[in-house]
Amino acid sequence: MSDEIKMNSKLFNLDEDGIPIQNDDTAVVLRPNFNKDGTWDTTVHVNAVMMPNEKLDEDDADYLAEVTYALVACFHLMNTDSEFADKVANEMDSMNIEDHGEKNSNVIQLSTWTKTEGNA
Repeated sequence: MSDEIKMNSKLFNLDEDGIPIQNDDTAVVLRPNFNKDGTWDTTVHVNAVMMPNEKLDEDDADYLAEVTYALVACFHLMNTDSEFADKVANEMDSMNIEDHGEKNSNVIQLSTWTKTEGNA
């Protein structure tokens, strides 16, 4: 496995782009929770989505699932361990994650970590 991390960000339009997930993909999905009046209550449900395997063998698919669960665990730690959250914020700063040079990027900068509910 390569240690290279490739990060792409795009705001999808379902009518034009369809669903941006395909077989062999794994994803972490953040679903915002809304109040009865339709405003965001500042919490999210964190979910892991594993698509059917088409090209991956079972061991490789299991590896990707473990990586996905690790990301979910990191999200939890960012909310419960301020030292860990500071390390992540510093790493994001060093990777320039907040600026991909795309005007319509779906990356949102937060000043504090959003509280979460749920699990993968």
